Amino acid sequence: MHWPRVAPEPWAGVWPLACGYKDGVRLTTNDTQDYYCIHVVTTGALRFRMPHGIDTCLRTGDMFAVFPYARFSYVNEFRDGKENGEMHWARLGGHLAHEYMTAMGFSLERPCFPARNPTRIAKSFNQLHAIRESSGSDRDPRAVELLYAMLPHADHTPSPPPESLPLALRAKAFMQNETERGLNIEQISSIFGVSRSTLFLRFKEAFGKSPVEVLIEIRVQRARRLLEETTLSTREVALQAGYSDPLYFSRQFTRHAGQSPTAYRAAHRP
Repeated sequence: MHWPRVAPEPWAGVWPLACGYKDGVRLTTNDTQDYYCIHVVTTGALRFRMPHGIDTCLRTGDMFAVFPYARFSYVNEFRDGKENGEMHWARLGGHLAHEYMTAMGFSLERPCFPARNPTRIAKSFNQLHAIRESSGSDRDPRAVELLYAMLPHADHTPSPPPESLPLALRAKAFMQNETERGLNIEQISSIFGVSRSTLFLRFKEAFGKSPVEVLIEIRVQRARRLLEETTLSTREVALQAGYSDPLYFSRQFTRHAGQSPTAYRAAHRP
């Protein structure tokens, strides 16, 4: 079911473009979608795959996401019809759709996880369907409210690295898990309750590099993978690599990879 309006109102940063139910009887695969889409499995089991190493069985209560132009596929895990996989889905638009996905806990490296409160997530989807069926434009703000109400019931808080690990290893793992947030070294130091100078010393001892150098390596490496394995635009790659400014990202990437993002993709995609 498509929403009456295909673009959000000025006050809405994220907006449902369409919503519905689907099963996994037929193989679904795509890499041309220009939208974000969230799903929650309500019955049975699905085999979900993405080309960068994601190949997993999703069961009732699990959530998974589809990103613009990122290839994916899913189908019933069991082909004998005894356990048909079914799901709710909602296609999203709006200038904050990417940030909304990140807030839920989704990324290309982590496109699926068990919902923290699957019953509440499924209830929100049912309410979303009901609002759509009513088709009243005065009810549209409730649809946006439901999207935001789902956030605390998904899994937006990654597990922190074990406290037993040295500070530098914990901070590096945090950088890798939180790349999309675009945090700077000052913010990372504050999160770990240490000064910039302490973080600098620990990184030099552990890696022979400064925190800034390690952070740039992490961001550039993530951008490399996205350019090689997806058809995301340079702007989307920049955002998912932690850069809010695509031009600054292009300069940084060119400096460290020896090629512009466009040239790198042309040279490394089949």
